[in-house]
Amino acid sequence: MQSNNRNRIVCEDANRITFHCTRWFHEENRGKLAQLERGNAYPLIFPLIQNDYNRNRAEDVGLLVGQCFGISRKHEEMGNFGSSMRRLLLKFGTTGGGNGVKTRANRIIMSDGLESLARMLPGMVQWLKQNSVAINFRRLYMDLYFWNSKTQRRWASDFYGGRREN
Repeated sequence: MQSNNRNRIVCEDANRITFHCTRWFHEENRGKLAQLERGNAYPLIFPLIQNDYNRNRAEDVGLLVGQCFGISRKHEEMGNFGSSMRRLLLKFGTTGGGNGVKTRANRIIMSDGLESLARMLPGMVQWLKQNSVAINFRRLYMDLYFWNSKTQRRWASDFYGGRREN
């Protein structure tokens, strides 16, 4: 029962962060979006987090997802980060850029934790933005919070196999 409650709270945090980030985008709140993009959004993100199970992790994930939103500003409700990287790969096809996408995507998928993801994700998000590929930030929050081999397999399956999931 405690696990279900924790999952619900993490989902609510993901919903709250995504809602506020998209609201700031639609309001054209450049100051808040710039704070997010720079990764300096403590006063914006921390009040949105209600998770007391692992507050430090929730805050770290919230800041990273906020930063990624600040860079991209293109939210969608379908798929996961693996499927977003797949759409980027398909834009490049078999050109040299496609090999670069595969290399970076593999490093991200094989990452051993949030610290290394925090170094790699903003660069990939910038690449996705430059090629008009949207990201499901709600799912990204959930996946990063619960980062494990199951999440890695889902991202790998969606990136290499092209499977779409809601």
